[in-house]
Amino acid sequence: MPLFPPDDPRLRQYRNSQKTPKRALGNLGWFLFEMIASFLHLLLLVTGLIALLRLITWLLDV
Repeated sequence: MPLFPPDDPRLRQYRNSQKTPKRALGNLGWFLFEMIASFLHLLLLVTGLIALLRLITWLLDV
């Protein structure tokens, strides 16, 4: 016995809410974009930490 009859509007609303939005790039393109953005973020973080360490060592040597 189904919870709702097949033509119930609540069921249609539930089905519509489960659909993923279509993106311009598609799911694979969006995934690649997220990966590249994460990589660049980490690269920037590591570069900033290296610059900070070099500044500290330069200040301690002077």
